[in-house]
Amino acid sequence: MKTQKIIIIALLLWTLCLTKAFAYDFSAVCDSGQTLYYNVIDTTNHYVELTFAGTGYHDPWTNYTKPEGNLVLPTNVSINNTTYSVTQIGKRAFYECTSISSVSIPNSVTSVEHESFFGCSGIDAINIPNTVSSFERSALEGTGWYNNQSDGVLYLNDWCLGYKGDKPIGQISILNGTKHLAGRAFEYCDSLILISMPDSMTSIGQSAFRGSGLSSIFIPESVFIIGDYAFSMCYDLVSVNIPNSVTSIGDYTFWECNSLSSITIPNTVTSIGRAAFHNCNSLTALTIPSSVVSIFKNPFYGCSKLETIIVDESNTVYDSRENCNAIIETETNQLIVGSKNTNIPNTVLSIGYRAFWGCLDLTSIVIPNSVVKICESSFCKCSSITSITIPNSVTDIEEDAFFRCDSLKKVISFCEEPPTLGSCAFGNLDSWNSNEIPELIVLCGCKDAYEQSDWNNYFETIEEDCEDHTITVIGDEEGRISVPSQARLGDEITIETTANLEPDCVLYSVIVCKVDDETWLVPVWDNKFTMPNFDVIVKPQFSHTLVDENGNIPVAIYPNPVKDKVTIEAENIKHVSISNVMGQLIYEGLAEGDSFEYDFSSQEAGVYLIRIETSNGMVSKRIVVTK
Repeated sequence: MKTQKIIIIALLLWTLCLTKAFAYDFSAVCDSGQTLYYNVIDTTNHYVELTFAGTGYHDPWTNYTKPEGNLVLPTNVSINNTTYSVTQIGKRAFYECTSISSVSIPNSVTSVEHESFFGCSGIDAINIPNTVSSFERSALEGTGWYNNQSDGVLYLNDWCLGYKGDKPIGQISILNGTKHLAGRAFEYCDSLILISMPDSMTSIGQSAFRGSGLSSIFIPESVFIIGDYAFSMCYDLVSVNIPNSVTSIGDYTFWECNSLSSITIPNTVTSIGRAAFHNCNSLTALTIPSSVVSIFKNPFYGCSKLETIIVDESNTVYDSRENCNAIIETETNQLIVGSKNTNIPNTVLSIGYRAFWGCLDLTSIVIPNSVVKICESSFCKCSSITSITIPNSVTDIEEDAFFRCDSLKKVISFCEEPPTLGSCAFGNLDSWNSNEIPELIVLCGCKDAYEQSDWNNYFETIEEDCEDHTITVIGDEEGRISVPSQARLGDEITIETTANLEPDCVLYSVIVCKVDDETWLVPVWDNKFTMPNFDVIVKPQFSHTLVDENGNIPVAIYPNPVKDKVTIEAENIKHVSISNVMGQLIYEGLAEGDSFEYDFSSQEAGVYLIRIETSNGMVSKRIVVTK
């Protein structure tokens, strides 16, 4: 039996070696007499691509006979009682097959890949069937047809294939009647500043303008396909329109377009692909229309200047509940895209993959007591965060969650049981300078549990906070809110109030407290809040609204969001004060009448709290300032 097992293992290893020795799945002789090679690319629909016979991309035909003569590519090919459709001519499939004198491409083909006929100098003419939707610029380089073309922009049938000769400089106008722009058509044309496309254009190929010098582009309404990487690394691109004809923004489409300051996603787009807007770090505002039903993880990660995020209220898959400046997947309650002004609602269960990745201006964040999981790389490269508080609901912090948070000085955990940590959850201890290693503060009596867990690998100093801290409420002259005079870190404190809360603020509000001579804005849920550490800066979640016993105080604030002047309307306004999210007062003054205006144009973009005192009582409201 042992001998049989050894023989079987040896046969399996021999089979694997044979499999790795070939770049194709099977071969077959076509109707024109040549042996052609195929890879199965879709086992469900039975699709294959034509490929080369050699051992790899850089050695496509060594020791094999290249096809010669008049080549008629098949529509279908059969093997082992299965018939496959030939839908793709793969990369370097006929690379430097110089003895091919002509080629006929069947209507089953939809894609012609990179350098598929490169160097086939015997092919003087070729026709692209109208079934082809993807065609690479390099596919025909070195063919007889290509060599016979003059330098400049190249056209074949209704395709613009790019250029021949020197890279284009300045401006190009694509000929009327052109329907398709080939993949990589003007890739890395860094002196191409402007391109004009006709109304006949229907598709822009993969990487068509990657790394080009475009500063702006107008895409006609006739275009309904924009390929992956189409405008990636266009570092000077400031503005681009996405027409209503487009239904999908593909993978890496605007990747690293770091001058792109605004983008309008039309209400026809249903999906946004992987890293579509990665490192667009001039982008400040984002609106997701109701049509979007698929967002691949966080396609906006690295957009460090994002300030305002809005999801259309009619969207059934995603939301930005309670004006939180984030994108939340409604069904799972996972926050998938955050910004420097995000307020995480107390209904969020997890913070998604790279949700805040690279938010360089994010200095603090309140993680509510509903969050169970902090996913991979959630806050990676948030280099301005100085402290993090982990609520007692968290059970899992995945790998790289807080990696490269280079300004981090303190982590406070309210969890009695240490949450599970993924690798490099807080970076590597060895990567910190000795004077920069953050300290960990835990609840009284929990130090031993953390020292015996993986947390001990990230922190040299683990301290318990067993002090009783003094709390007083400020800014409540009427004495309608009261809290205990002292509390310990992690204590849940119940608020007692003689005032009613505005209906939409019953579960979410903010109380202003004084803790050991420091003033804090503390998030409150269900009329309770968790005692913060005495030197932690806590960013407010929601405005606390007080009303008199006879009902709500009617207050109108518009516009909201605002860029410059905001108008406040309420009956008999007496006093107005405005503070930023850190509690710093930026305006305070007396007022008269039923209307008041304030100009935010000199203030930074962000979230502000407006406190309005009227003859009927006091009310606080939150407003978002954009630029």
